[in-house]
Amino acid sequence: MDIPSNTDANAKGSTGDSFRIAGSAAVTAAVAYVALRRALVYVLMPDITKASPQQVKILRAAATEKTGKILCMVHCAITSFGGYKIVEECAHDILNASSTRISTYGGISTAYMFCDLLSMFINYREGIVVAGGGGLKHALKEGMFRQPAQARTFLVQLAGFWHSQWLYIVHHIVLAVVFIPVGLFLSRGHYVAGKIMLCEVSNLVRLLRWFVLHTPAVNNKFLDIGSGVALTLSWFVTRIWVFPAMYVAFAKQQQRDGVELPFWESVGKLRWYCHAGNAAILAPQLYWFWLIGKGWMREFGKSKTA
Repeated sequence: MDIPSNTDANAKGSTGDSFRIAGSAAVTAAVAYVALRRALVYVLMPDITKASPQQVKILRAAATEKTGKILCMVHCAITSFGGYKIVEECAHDILNASSTRISTYGGISTAYMFCDLLSMFINYREGIVVAGGGGLKHALKEGMFRQPAQARTFLVQLAGFWHSQWLYIVHHIVLAVVFIPVGLFLSRGHYVAGKIMLCEVSNLVRLLRWFVLHTPAVNNKFLDIGSGVALTLSWFVTRIWVFPAMYVAFAKQQQRDGVELPFWESVGKLRWYCHAGNAAILAPQLYWFWLIGKGWMREFGKSKTA
């Protein structure tokens, strides 16, 4: 198969281009967020003029949550497609091949990470304002704030947001500040970057499941279990199995190149920071997969009780 010229090992993704794309993507996402959020308020309640102030707050909170998830789905679809194309282009040389696509998708993903954090915080804050100490899914947890007035203080909201979502926050910031810039700066190893971008397939499945479970007209036991199975399988394949699969692919490439070494010796040729980076990305995926497993255990427990 002929390899496109833009995947040559000497091709370099422009960090400057990526930053410009990130800025454009952030502005586009912000405009889309505001417009979609306003539209969803009227979709959820067309005659909003008859709603009470409390109902309006609840509608805005619901619209905020749905808006964030819809934009996240758009990002997942774009990133998954980009990851597939990058993997396809760079499969001939796992360690050294590069793709000019990485600057485009890296910029989009960088913008998304920060926009998603902002969306999550707005969603958390809306829940506090609505409930004043109870609230929606992302509102106060475990009675952390006793008084409604205290919960409305901005710094206290930030502290509460960190307390309830710290792993997501660390995950987003580390990817945007460390891993994506490193991938752009090195201008190589984009096969691995593409594989990691394909992790967003499982996120897309997760968000589709959320909409199924939160839409009474389509939600039923069959879709609940089916979407749960799809989430479990997609999470395992794209976020856990992908790492040993990349090591196997690297060992096979060594054999094709005439380097006859046992698997562990082939893998041992990789630099330590390759293993450290993979382990750092894999660790939270294992934790979230464990949470998925706990969800299945609760589901089976309910079935036995029933």
